[in-house]
Amino acid sequence: MIYVLVVLMMGLFIPVQTAANARLRRVVGSAYVSTLISFSVSSIALLAVSAIFGLTIQPTETQISAAPWWSWIGGIIALLTITCNIYLFKELGQLQAMIIPMFAQLLFSLLMEHFGWLGAPKKHVSWMQITGILQMLGGVAMIRL
Repeated sequence: MIYVLVVLMMGLFIPVQTAANARLRRVVGSAYVSTLISFSVSSIALLAVSAIFGLTIQPTETQISAAPWWSWIGGIIALLTITCNIYLFKELGQLQAMIIPMFAQLLFSLLMEHFGWLGAPKKHVSWMQITGILQMLGGVAMIRL
C-alpha cells in the first residue's frame, strides 16, 4: 500500500515539475537552458544526498560492463522528455502536455510487459487492460477536442 501512495505522490509532482520548468523557461528564455538548470539542480541534490548517506556515486568497471547498452540512455531520455514537455506546456497547455505522454507511457508499458522488452517481466495483455487503454484513448480524444 505504501508503494501505491509513493507512486501517487510521484504523479502529483510531475505536473508541478512541468509547470516549474515551463516558468523557468519564461525567465531564462530557452527550454534547453531551463532543462540544463533543472538537471544541474538535480545533480547537486543527488550529490548532497549521496554525501549525507555516504553513498558511492561512481559505478565500478564491473557495474558498467554488466549493464546492457540501453540501460545507459535513461538520462538522455529524461533530457528529451523534460525539454519536450517544457515546449509542450506552452503549445498545448498543462492538461494536454500531461495526458498525451501519459497515454503513450501506459500503452508502451503494456507492450513492454506483454513482450518482455528491455527486461520487463512478461505479462500477457488482458481484455480489461485493452479496454482500459481504449477508454484512455477516448479520454485523450475528448480532452484534445
